[in-house]
Amino acid sequence: MLEEALLDVAPDEALDMLKRRSMHKWDARKKKYVQQNVAEIIDTRGNKKQKNESGQDVKKGATRGELYRKWRERKGADGEKIDYRGSKSRKKGGSKKAAAPARPVKDEVRNAAQIAKQRREKRDLALKNLPKAKRRALTHKK
Repeated sequence: MLEEALLDVAPDEALDMLKRRSMHKWDARKKKYVQQNVAEIIDTRGNKKQKNESGQDVKKGATRGELYRKWRERKGADGEKIDYRGSKSRKKGGSKKAAAPARPVKDEVRNAAQIAKQRREKRDLALKNLPKAKRRALTHKK
């Protein structure tokens, strides 16, 4: 009768029961204790990520050589820069801007009316940008 009342738990079932049990764990981000299952606590311990020099999250076991190899594969072999729109371009030396298309050259020879107009516009613009008090003094003198 006593043997019938006893519950025989196999080791694997005991482990499952332990994993289902909840515990309080300190969460550094929330700065408080949070309730988690033992299984969740065990899972989070192995998957911790760390930040590399550029601030990106990487798996803790990843080595720098592996990260560099992946980066090199993404960029292409021999320093070729891959243009994701379809073409490949090789970049050598410093960054040089492409030559801008030539604008039409203004006519350098001007007549007297054009020169007077340009001087008048320049004078009006200078007057417009003066402080109000100085502008009034100049305009009311006339």
